[in-house]
Amino acid sequence: MAGESHGTLETRYYNNAYLRLRSFDKTINFNATCYYANTGGWGSATAYGNRRFEYVNAGQGTYSTADLPNNIGDNAKVFASEVQNFATNCISRTVNQIEGRLTNSYFDWRICHSSCHYSCHGSRGRR
Repeated sequence: MAGESHGTLETRYYNNAYLRLRSFDKTINFNATCYYANTGGWGSATAYGNRRFEYVNAGQGTYSTADLPNNIGDNAKVFASEVQNFATNCISRTVNQIEGRLTNSYFDWRICHSSCHYSCHGSRGRR
């Protein structure tokens, strides 16, 4: 991108970076297996759940034009530290946004064993 002004680079970054963050969309699957003792020995049952973490509606203001150091662009001499600072700012802002979307999850799994299933859901209806 040699020869582009600082303003052009800043606008390109500001107008496009948030679009990349919108691709953050991850579903995590969970399962819990419960082992129990019953009159016939041991048994087990597994329950499943999932949680979606996403930021598909990230707005343009998610990133800042201040992330791009002033010396980048305008055919000025660019120092490696300025490029490093820009990358660090960009990565840090992205990580902060994603961390803000990750929250604790609570699952209420009810695992039934066979004798419970028979007595709870038998001909007399659910209890």
